[in-house]
Amino acid sequence: MDFEEELHAILGHAPAERTTHLVSATFPPAVQRLAARLQRDPLVIEGTSLGSANTDIDHIGMWVQPGRALDAIITTLLAAPDDKTLIFVRTRADTEGLAGALCDNGSPARALHGDITQRERTGTFDLFRSGSCKLLVATDVAARGLDIAALPAVFNFDVPFNAEDYVHRIGRTGRAGASGLA
Repeated sequence: MDFEEELHAILGHAPAERTTHLVSATFPPAVQRLAARLQRDPLVIEGTSLGSANTDIDHIGMWVQPGRALDAIITTLLAAPDDKTLIFVRTRADTEGLAGALCDNGSPARALHGDITQRERTGTFDLFRSGSCKLLVATDVAARGLDIAALPAVFNFDVPFNAEDYVHRIGRTGRAGASGLA
């Protein structure tokens, strides 16, 4: 909290209507109180609570310009084209849209969500598990209870709404002593 006086001096020169971003690895109570005074209706994005995430998983965040997310994911996938990758999105429609867009760009992908039959879900998942399908775009229907051997990476194309969903999503990689990437 050694910076609070300087922060108030800077904000004294800023317009009253502004967007303020506060990023911190930890949010002790003093920082929470400061944030509450300086921000209106903040959007809080929280990672996992200490010790709750698998330590065998490396976490990488990417800031992507609006409208460039498809380009970013294709570029990232090109770094390891033979790896199986599970990509999480928010909605059922997004699974179909992103899987289709990846296919259109030369990266065959399948969609997995709750609107397809159990038989279709099982078939799609079996193709992914066996490695016949390298890219699986899924809603949180795939975040719990699926054991996928040798899954090097999990992408959150859409950031989940809460830390618990994040932990479950990334828990598909880094299993049984293997390392993973989220």
